[in-house]
Amino acid sequence: MRKATLISLAFFLGICLWTLPSSCGSANASGNGDSELTLLMRKMEKHMQTVRKKVEKGNAKIDVPDWNEIYTAPSSKSEMDTITFKSFAYALLKSAENLENASQEEQPKVYKALVDVCMTCHTAMCPGPKVRIKKLYLPN
Repeated sequence: MRKATLISLAFFLGICLWTLPSSCGSANASGNGDSELTLLMRKMEKHMQTVRKKVEKGNAKIDVPDWNEIYTAPSSKSEMDTITFKSFAYALLKSAENLENASQEEQPKVYKALVDVCMTCHTAMCPGPKVRIKKLYLPN
């Protein structure tokens, strides 16, 4: 290959890599570079860590906050404004509702289903947080 072609190719690849977001939730209106959707999901993760401990201890009642803003929270990725993402969001909210209504005996299974929804969505839409989501699963 000619030297000029290699330089052009390297320049093009550099521009492509430079324009890729560093994560699914980077660069938006929160003031710190994270989108509102990213900030919401971090709150959800923190809450789920608490819920996980309750489920492990066998607490009778699990409360899940209203996460309906998942439908409207701005994201830095246009793919998040699709029917696919909205379907995952709906599944998440229904799974959270199921967990709230689950009996103490059902909680581990229903909690796992909720974490599975998170994992499935992030497998399809934004794989970066999957390592963090894995930590939400109950030990075997």
